[in-house]
Amino acid sequence: MTEDPHPSALLPEMLDRMFREIDAVFDGQHDKARRLGSYGWTFPMWGPLHFLTLMPEDVTVEALDTYFVEKYSRFRSKELRQVLRETVQSPWLLRWHPLLEQAVYAFRRRRYLVAVPALLLVLEGVLLDVAGQFQERVAVPRAAARIREAEGQSIVRAGWATVEGFVAGVFRHADFGASRPELLNRHWVLHGRDVPGWSRVDCLRLLQALHTISTLRDSRDWRVDPA
Repeated sequence: MTEDPHPSALLPEMLDRMFREIDAVFDGQHDKARRLGSYGWTFPMWGPLHFLTLMPEDVTVEALDTYFVEKYSRFRSKELRQVLRETVQSPWLLRWHPLLEQAVYAFRRRRYLVAVPALLLVLEGVLLDVAGQFQERVAVPRAAARIREAEGQSIVRAGWATVEGFVAGVFRHADFGASRPELLNRHWVLHGRDVPGWSRVDCLRLLQALHTISTLRDSRDWRVDPA
């Protein structure tokens, strides 16, 4: 009589099946993921895995702002403390730790006008670093797209798709002679064209983006090797 296999022997097959099923779900979520990013928010790494599938198709920027601001304010700011702690401690952000620590210090003291430009500098640097183009002159949105395209797992590509959508908005060309962009724009801020009225929401968006990037980069299974 053949004995039933030990449960541990079935674990690799079960995990493989689970990840294939998850990947199948996320295959159809990449456009939605980019839309989330274009509305100013990357995938919340502290949130449920199925966050994208739960997000309404007709969600608005205002609704997302309300959701994340409330989420970061409840339960003694549990999620915010996690984001700040893990971002500042991330080995992938080591190069920018002095700047990042001072940006977080300013953020905690509601000095948002100081924090936003600093966080934008970190965001630009880390994306080019992950893309393997740190020494090159390259458009940041293209670097983000390159990272997503290099990923094999659909669920990870969806995470990077939110980053891609986010930086496409933050780094998009915005004529200095036109109306002020509705969402934060790197060129307006760092070229001194914007009116310094950046808020806590702007900081939260940038901090969440850095947390998403560093968490995706930190995972051994999700590591992106430059082509």
